[in-house]
Amino acid sequence: MASITKGILGPFKGTVGTVVGSNWRGIDYMRSRSGKRSGLPSPAQLDQQAKFSAMRKLLQNMKAVMEVGFGHSGNQQTPINSALSYNLKNAISGNYPDPTIQFNMLLIS
Repeated sequence: MASITKGILGPFKGTVGTVVGSNWRGIDYMRSRSGKRSGLPSPAQLDQQAKFSAMRKLLQNMKAVMEVGFGHSGNQQTPINSALSYNLKNAISGNYPDPTIQFNMLLIS
């Protein structure tokens, strides 16, 4: 159930039918409710999920450093997302099920 806090034309928070309303970093938005996944993930999806998971686990342990190092990247991303994006493109290799992190290419600031 959704709650409307600023009148009928204002933003809402929650779910109304197939529409979800929320607020992220001061921005009110609406999106459609996600559907159920059908079928198994493809090999390319499994590869990307493994790389994302490995990099996310590494960077999550250095979150405080990432917020300082990537805090002023000049885009709309959070510092951890900016660091994740860069390092997924440049500092990871290998394929599912064993992606490897290239520590000499890892950027933390």
